[in-house]
Amino acid sequence: MYRVLIIDDHLDQRELVSFLLNKHTTDWEILEATNGKQGIDLFLANQIDAIITDVKMPFINGIELAEAIRKKDNHVPIIFISGFDDFNYVKNALTLNAVNYILKPINPIEFYEQLDKVAELIQKNKLLSKQEEFFERIVEKEILTKLLQGVVIDHLLDSEKELISSLESQINYFLVIDLQKQEQLSEFNYFSLFESLTTLPIISPIAERYIIFLKANSGMDAYYQKEKIHHILTKDHLLSANTYLSEPLIKLDDLGVSYTDLSQRITKQFYHTNQIENKAIPLPTNDSIDEIAYFQKISELIQKNNYQLLFNYLEKTFRDFQEAAYESPSIVKFFFATLYKHLIDSANLELSNWQQEMTSILEANHFNELHPVFLPLFDKMMQREALIKEESNDYIREVKEYVFNHYQHELSLDKIAEEINITPKYLSELFIKEEGMGLSKFIKEFRLNQAKELLRTTNKRVTEISQEAGFNNHSYFIKTFRERFDMTPDNYRKSLKR
Repeated sequence: MYRVLIIDDHLDQRELVSFLLNKHTTDWEILEATNGKQGIDLFLANQIDAIITDVKMPFINGIELAEAIRKKDNHVPIIFISGFDDFNYVKNALTLNAVNYILKPINPIEFYEQLDKVAELIQKNKLLSKQEEFFERIVEKEILTKLLQGVVIDHLLDSEKELISSLESQINYFLVIDLQKQEQLSEFNYFSLFESLTTLPIISPIAERYIIFLKANSGMDAYYQKEKIHHILTKDHLLSANTYLSEPLIKLDDLGVSYTDLSQRITKQFYHTNQIENKAIPLPTNDSIDEIAYFQKISELIQKNNYQLLFNYLEKTFRDFQEAAYESPSIVKFFFATLYKHLIDSANLELSNWQQEMTSILEANHFNELHPVFLPLFDKMMQREALIKEESNDYIREVKEYVFNHYQHELSLDKIAEEINITPKYLSELFIKEEGMGLSKFIKEFRLNQAKELLRTTNKRVTEISQEAGFNNHSYFIKTFRERFDMTPDNYRKSLKR
C-alpha cells in the first residue's frame, strides 16, 4: 500500500479523485488537504509516496507547493490537476518533475494511466532509497571504524565529516560483544541479529567481536540497554557472549581512546593480570608467516617422535601468551583451538570428544582455562611415545602405532597386515616372537587399559566407555573386563573411591 496526498480546495474534486484511487489496481492510503499550506504541513508530518494537487488554490498554489516540496524531496511523484489549459502552468509543472498535468474534467482512463506511472515510480524510488540508505550505512561504518582505530575527525574528508555529524548527537556509549560459540558462525547470521537491536550502525573490528553504538540518557540507561541486549543474546537466542559497556563518550573523537582502554581492560581480565605494561614478547599470532612456521615446527617434532621437545615447546607457548598478556582473547582462543586440532591431525590421533574440547577452548572466559584442555591430549601422545620408543622392529612399531590410532574401530590381523604391507602369517609369527603374545591379545589388552583409564578419569557411563575403548559388544566388554581384572567395570570405578 502506498500513501497519497490529495490537495484541492474543492470537496467534490477530492471525493472524485478518492473514488478513482479506490478503484485503481494499487492499494492507496489517502490523506487530504484543502489548500497548499495544509498540504505542505501534512507532507512534512507524514511519509508521503505521491501527491495529486490542484493548481489554483488559496494561500499557496500548486506550483508554489511543488517548489516547496522539491526542496525537501526531489523524487516524490506529483500529478497536477487544473481546469486552466495554460501553457505556462504545464511548463512549470514539467520543470518540477511532475508526472503529468491533467485537465479537468478528469478522464478516468487517462488518470489511471498516470497512476500506473506513479506506482512504478514509487517502487523505483523506494528501491533507490533503500540502496542509498544501505550504502550510506556502509560509509558510516567505515568512518566509525576509522575513529575506532584512532583517526580523529579533523583528518576525515569533508564528505565524511558531513555524514558523521548526524551521528555525533546520537552516540554517547558503545557496547562490545565478544562471541564465544564460534563454531555456529555458518549457522547463524549474528550481524543481522545485532542490527535488529538498534537503529545505529554495527561494526565488527575483529573476528567474533561486534560494536553496538548506544544513545543513552544516563549511565543507568546505558547499563539497562546493555543488560537488555545481553539477555536477548544469551536467553532468547541461547548464545554464549560476553558484553562490555564503555565509559561515556563526550564526543566521537573520544572513540579511539575509549575503545583502546576498554579492549585493554577486557584483555587483562582474560589473562587475570594487573600489570601496567605488556611485555614485548613475540607471539606466533603477530605475523602470518611466523604462525605458519610455528605449526610447521609442531608437525616436524611429531614426525620425529620428539615428544619431550614438543611438550617443552608447547609449554613455552602457553607461558609466552600468559606473560605477554596483550593478544586479544578472541585471537588467542582461535589460535589454541587451531593448535589443538593441528596436534590431533599431525599425530594421527582419534579422539571421540575433540570437538567438545575445542568448544571448551573457544568458550573459555580466562586464559588459565586453556591449558587443562590440552593435558589429556599430552597424556595420549606420551602413551604412544612410551608404547613405541623402545621398539626395535620397524614392523612391530608400525603395528603398535596403527593400533594406538585406530583401536576404537574394528581391527583384524588381515587388515593391519594389509596396512603395513606384509602377509598376515608373517605378521602373526613376528608379533608373537617379538611381544610374546598374539596380536589379538595385544589389541584386547590395549583396549582394556584404555577402558580403565576412562573409568578412572571420566564420569561417562560404562556403555559409552565400552564403545570408546573399541568394544562394540557391551556384554563382551563386561565379561572380558571381569576376566582380566577380577571385577566388573562398575566395581572397579567404585574401588577407586574407597
